[in-house]
Amino acid sequence: MDKKLHSKEVVTDELIGLDPKDALLEAAPESARWNPVPGSEGTQAPESASEDEDDEGRSETEQVFDAGAEEAARDQMQKAAQAAEKTDREPSSDHP
Repeated sequence: MDKKLHSKEVVTDELIGLDPKDALLEAAPESARWNPVPGSEGTQAPESASEDEDDEGRSETEQVFDAGAEEAARDQMQKAAQAAEKTDREPSSDHP
């Protein structure tokens, strides 16, 4: 790299408030910026629960679906109870 160009970059970085060490880090390729143990491949971090998941790990969509199914079951039971009550109040045609 040309020393003039390097000096110009450092001066420009200092003018915009970048620390020369930070400027050097920014100039490095993304893959070289973070390597706590050189040569280490690292490990995958465990997946954390989403904010949209409940304690059982159900997504927000599953929660809404389950709530709708429960509400539909309650409505169905309520209508069946109302129909049974109505039938009980009507005089029976079998008994004169």
